[in-house]
Amino acid sequence: MNTLVLEPDPASRMRLRSLLNTTGADLVVLAETTSIAQAKQVMLHSHIDVLIASVDTEGDIFALAHRHGCVLVCLARDADQAVRAFESGAVHYVMKPLSESSIATACSRARSRLVRYRSTPSSLHVSEPQPVFTTGVIALPVFDGFEMRHRENIVRVEAEGNYCRVVMTKDPSILLSRTIGDFEDAVASNGFIRVHRSNIVNMDHVRRFIRGKSPLLIMSNGDRVDVSARCKEAVLKAVMMPRRRH
Repeated sequence: MNTLVLEPDPASRMRLRSLLNTTGADLVVLAETTSIAQAKQVMLHSHIDVLIASVDTEGDIFALAHRHGCVLVCLARDADQAVRAFESGAVHYVMKPLSESSIATACSRARSRLVRYRSTPSSLHVSEPQPVFTTGVIALPVFDGFEMRHRENIVRVEAEGNYCRVVMTKDPSILLSRTIGDFEDAVASNGFIRVHRSNIVNMDHVRRFIRGKSPLLIMSNGDRVDVSARCKEAVLKAVMMPRRRH
């Protein structure tokens, strides 16, 4: 994936370079730039698949990515910038300070989006906002905007027709303006697992697996969640394997 970096801050740019060398095996960084003017010059002469850009950059990085038809990954320093990136169609945002896991997740999401673009070229400029996973934070799309929540505070997600409800550890549950399938796609391989047609659980909150004809999971908040026959084998593997740290 031909990649262009747009980051005015030298320290952040150096950190990003190091992390991409470690985690972005299939990313080829064609250039590192510090302004939109520099980035435009690179894009005039090279095809760019992925633009990794700081929201702190002076000018409109979102219009730049849209104009050149590349996947945008945003580097954000606070939740407001992250929401702005999400609303503008970025495939992913990474909160500063940058970490290896967050950059690896960003590379994975950019790769997946490019595969989808190439299989359906007409969808290249269509923005399809989804719940976005980043290091410790998920942007949850609600009817009047977005709710930012830490992943460890999400116990499970339950389908409610064409919507889904996020059950939290302490806060009231949140009704999302997306299906449970949309949520599953957005947080796949990040500690959440589909256990039933109507439920996704955060494995960090599973406290007990009860075997039987109708298996159950007991969650940290006391909720009892059915496990379907189709999902049982995957759930057992997830329960038995060591949990990775997020």
